[in-house]
Amino acid sequence: MLLACATAPATVCRNPYIDGMETVIDRTKTLLGPDTTDIRRIKLFISSDKGVPFVQSNFRSANPDKPGEFSDYPTKIREKGVDSIESALLNIIFWSTPPDNADAIVREALDHAEIFVDSKAFDQSGRLHLTVERDIKVRLAADGQPVTTGELKLLHLKKPPPALTEVISGCCVRGRPPGHGTRIMASLKERPFKTDDFTFFSMVVDSGTTATIMALPALRSATDRIGTLPERWADRLDTALTRSADKNLVVMGHIEGKDVVVTNARQEVLYSIPIAQLRAKAREHNVDLLLLGCDTAAFIERETAGLGIAGVFNTAAAARKLEAALTNSSSVADVVTNMASTDFVFVAYEEKGGYGYAGASVFAKVAGESHTARIFRLLALRKKGQ
Repeated sequence: MLLACATAPATVCRNPYIDGMETVIDRTKTLLGPDTTDIRRIKLFISSDKGVPFVQSNFRSANPDKPGEFSDYPTKIREKGVDSIESALLNIIFWSTPPDNADAIVREALDHAEIFVDSKAFDQSGRLHLTVERDIKVRLAADGQPVTTGELKLLHLKKPPPALTEVISGCCVRGRPPGHGTRIMASLKERPFKTDDFTFFSMVVDSGTTATIMALPALRSATDRIGTLPERWADRLDTALTRSADKNLVVMGHIEGKDVVVTNARQEVLYSIPIAQLRAKAREHNVDLLLLGCDTAAFIERETAGLGIAGVFNTAAAARKLEAALTNSSSVADVVTNMASTDFVFVAYEEKGGYGYAGASVFAKVAGESHTARIFRLLALRKKGQ
């Protein structure tokens, strides 16, 4: 009978099995292939067992008591204390106290490692159960078999762990959670966009953004299609929706949390409406709504500890990007792809619950930092009957 390591809060196992995980371990052997003692040929399978990180490798560790000999079986880990892929590799490679150059050895191993991530190892937003300090190449696996997806990339956020995303269009449009990229892109392609007949409603009042919009032909024409609007913001929004029936209406505004807000130069809120309520109003008026929501400076500072990413991207810049995208798009998928760039990564998703809602959060690198932060959102809301 093959030996098994007892299941415990901290289990680094060099026996054939860990109690209770025999099926998973056997199923994953084919995925990982032959055993190895070469750190440049390590393969890892990352999963979770009852909320505890589980990492299975094909690597047999050097026996510290018998120079030149190795463990009979590859190392596997089931341990709450392992919070990163680097720490997992450290335990996999070294059977005893790591040497002084252990970090360099782990980095080299990670540079060459082939890593499979189980669909159970991340949540609905793609967040991994383990963090990692650097970009790595990963593949998706389910039931011991690799899953065909677009290229998987990590999105490093302010707070670890990172999110796993799937490239679904060009260089810079990704979907999350990974494995759903084809469906997410199809959902965005299903939402048509008529470049010659859309309307545009700005809920941004600063003079710089207003001047920019008026200087952009497509946005100015789309604004003129709505016509003169009432003074009160609630009435203005209702009028814009009424005059945009059966059309694509693009709304640009600031977002704080779950609300679209209108603020003056002193950052005082003049008007606020929940995104859910705006969505409901659009459906009532039979409007295909595309909401470009830039996170406000105040909200960004709360989310990014005052790192000031608002200075990198503002509503005027959003308007210019939107102008270029809208004049060359026939669907929301085109809008997203045309607005994306190496500086602005779109991460598209679908909302659960059948609300006919899809969108993308847009992330940019925070100056001087290793992580990204969300700077605006693009939400597509379906009208009735779709």
